Amino acid sequence: MDSPSRALTTSGINRGIRRIAWVPAPLLAGIYAAVLFSQLSGMNRLAPLEAIYLVPIVASVVLSILASLRSSGAERMFWVFLAAANLMLAFCEFLLLWWVGFISPAGPPAISWPFQGLHVVAVMCFLGLVLAMTRLQDGRRPARIRFALDAAAVAVLIYVVLLGLYAHPLMSTVAAPASAALVGAAYPLAGLLLLFGALGNLAGFKFVRWRSWEALAVGAIVVYAIAVCLWPVWYLSVAETTRNVSRGVLDLVQFGGHYMLMMAAVYRLTEKEKVHLRPLPLPAFARRPWVSVLVPIASVLGILALAAARLQTSDSQWFRAYGVLVVILLALVLARSLLVALEHSVLARETVTDPLTGLPNHSYLRAILTREFDDARVYGEEMALAVLDIDDFHVYNERLGYEAGDRTLKHIGEVLQAATNDGTIVGRVDGDRFAIVFPLKGSSAAAVCCQQIVDKIEILVASSDGEVSISAGIASFPRDTEDLEELKHLAEGALYHAKRSGKNRVIIYEPNRLQDLTVKDTMDRMQRQSFLSSAKALTAALEARYPSSQFHSRRVAESARRLAVQLGLSDERVWLVEVVALLHDVGKISLPDTMMNAARLVGDFGREYVRQHTERGHDILVSAGLSDVVPSVRSHHERWDGTGLPDGLVGEEIPLEARIVAVCNAYEWMTSDRESGDAMAWNFALCEIEKGAGLRFDPAIAAAFVRMVSGEHAHAETSDQGVLSAAIR
Repeated sequence: MDSPSRALTTSGINRGIRRIAWVPAPLLAGIYAAVLFSQLSGMNRLAPLEAIYLVPIVASVVLSILASLRSSGAERMFWVFLAAANLMLAFCEFLLLWWVGFISPAGPPAISWPFQGLHVVAVMCFLGLVLAMTRLQDGRRPARIRFALDAAAVAVLIYVVLLGLYAHPLMSTVAAPASAALVGAAYPLAGLLLLFGALGNLAGFKFVRWRSWEALAVGAIVVYAIAVCLWPVWYLSVAETTRNVSRGVLDLVQFGGHYMLMMAAVYRLTEKEKVHLRPLPLPAFARRPWVSVLVPIASVLGILALAAARLQTSDSQWFRAYGVLVVILLALVLARSLLVALEHSVLARETVTDPLTGLPNHSYLRAILTREFDDARVYGEEMALAVLDIDDFHVYNERLGYEAGDRTLKHIGEVLQAATNDGTIVGRVDGDRFAIVFPLKGSSAAAVCCQQIVDKIEILVASSDGEVSISAGIASFPRDTEDLEELKHLAEGALYHAKRSGKNRVIIYEPNRLQDLTVKDTMDRMQRQSFLSSAKALTAALEARYPSSQFHSRRVAESARRLAVQLGLSDERVWLVEVVALLHDVGKISLPDTMMNAARLVGDFGREYVRQHTERGHDILVSAGLSDVVPSVRSHHERWDGTGLPDGLVGEEIPLEARIVAVCNAYEWMTSDRESGDAMAWNFALCEIEKGAGLRFDPAIAAAFVRMVSGEHAHAETSDQGVLSAAIR
C-alpha cells in the first residue's frame, strides 16, 4: 500500500475510533438519570451511580498516561497532571463507597479531611495542567517569580472577598463552623482560578486555533470549575443531616465534564501529527504599567482591612484565621519588593552582558572603549585595544555541532575573564570574536597579557576531537593612531595578519604592514560585493517572474537594515540582515503558478505555500553557495510562539536575522499597494505589529520596529510642517 493510501486508511480508522468512543456517553447518561430518579435508596442507589460516574474518570487516568508517553515537554506535564487529578477523584469515589459500606450508611461528614485533602490535591493538579496548557511567556526568571507572587496576592485578596461576601454569609445560615466557612471559600477560589485559566486560553486563541482535544479539555475544565465554585451551595444541602451520599443533576453535569476529558485523551491518541501546546501571550492589560502598581496597593489595603477585622472579632477561630491571612499577604508584599529589586538588577545586567559567556556585550564594550579612549586623549595616557578571534571556528562548529561550539565559547569567556585584571575590560564582540580594552597600557604590555591568554586557551580549552586556538591583533593610542575608528581598524588588521601568518599567535600593529591591511580590506569588499551581487540577481529574477511583488524584497531589505542599526548590531550583522531580507522570498522562483495563487488562501493551502517557498529557498541558496544566509531565509516564516513553518522553531531558536525580516516583511505587505488596492495605513499596520508581539514576532524586535517607524513618521511630519511654514512666510 502506498503512503497516501496508508495515511488515508489510518485517518479513517482514527475517525472511527473517535465516533465509537462517543457512543457510550448518551447511554451511560441515560442509565444514570434513570437510577437518579428511581425509587432505589441506600447502597442499591449509590453503587450504580458511582459505577457510571467512575467510568470516564478511570478511563481518563489510563488514557492520560498513554498520552503522556506519546508527548514531551509542557504537553507531557499536561497529561501527567490530568492523570494525577483523575486518580485523586477516583480514589475519593472509591473511599466514599467504602465509607458507606463499612463505616456509616449516612456517609462521611460534610467536612471530612480525607476527602478534602484529596480534593485539594486534585484541584492543584487541575491548576497545574492549566498552567502547562497556557505556558505564559516571559523568559526572565525574576519576572516569572514576580508574576507568581502577584498571582498569589490576587488569589488571597479574592479569597478574602469570597469568604466575606459568599461562603461565610451563605454557610452561616446553617451554623457552619469557621473551619467549614474557610474551606467553603477555598473551593470557589480554586474554581475561579480554573475558570480564568480555561477561559483565558479560549480568549487567547479565539477557540478556532485549538485542536479538538485541546478544546475538549478546556470545555471540561470549565464544567469542573463551575461545579467547584458551587461547593458552598452543596454544603447547605447536606449540613442538616451530615449525609453526603446523595447524587443530583449537578453530578450528571460533572459526569459530562469527565467524559469530555476522557475524549480529549482519545482525540490526542488518534492525532495524526506531532503537536505542541501553544503558549498563551499575556493579555494587553497585564503589560500596562499601572497593573504592577495596582497589585501591591491592593495587597496593602487588604492587610489593613484584615487587621481591622481581626481586632473587631471576638471569635478565636476567626481571630487566628485573619492573623494567618495578614501574615501571608505581608510575606507576599515583602517577597515581591525583593524580587522587583532583583529583577531590576538582572535587567540592568542583561542589557550589558552577553547571555552565553557572561562577558560585556558588543554595545556595552563599545561604550567602554569610547569612554577609555576619550579619557586617554584628555589626560595624555596610553590605551591599547586587542581583538581576538577563534581560529577556524566555523570548521569546529560544522564538525562537532553548535552545542559543542557554545560550550567552547563559554569556556573561552571564562579564561578571558580570569586572565584580565587591573582595570582591563574584556567583552564579546560577535560570534567567535572578542575584544580587550587595556587602559593605561601600551601595545607591549597588552601583548604580554594576550600571549598568556593564547597559551592558556591552547592548553586548557581543548576538545577531545581537536584543539582550539585563538589569534589576537593589537593596536594602541597614541602610538599607532589618535582616531578611535582607525584604532579599531588597525587592531582588526593586525588580527588579520596573525591569521594569515599561521594563527594561534599575537601580532602588534606595525606601520610596515599597512599594505597588507589595505589588501585585506580590498578582499573583504570584493567578497561582500560578490555576495551582494548574487543576492540582487536572484531578487531581480524573482521580481521578473512576479511583477506584483516588484521591489518588495528591496523595501524589506532597506527597513531591515535600518532596524538592525537601531538594534545596535555590528556592521557585519547589519550587512547579513540586509542580504537575508533581499533573499527571503527567493524560493518563490521555483513555485508553480497554482501554488502562488494558493498564497491568497488560508488554511492548509496557505500553510503549504509557506512551507514550499521557504524549503525551496533553502535548496536554491545551498546550491548557489550562499550558505551564510540559508538558516535565516528558511526560518523567516517561523513564529515566536512556535506555530510557524517550516520547522516550528520557538522564541530565540529562530535566527535573529529571520526575526528581524519577519517584522519588516509583515509591515511591508500590510502597507504596500497591490492589485487589490487594500494597503493599510502605517499607524494601523504598527498596531498589528504590536498585537503580534510575543505571538508572531519577537517582542523586543517588534517594539524596536514600532519605535523606529513611529519616529521616522514623526520626523517626517515635523519636517513637512517646517517646509509649509517657510513657504507661508
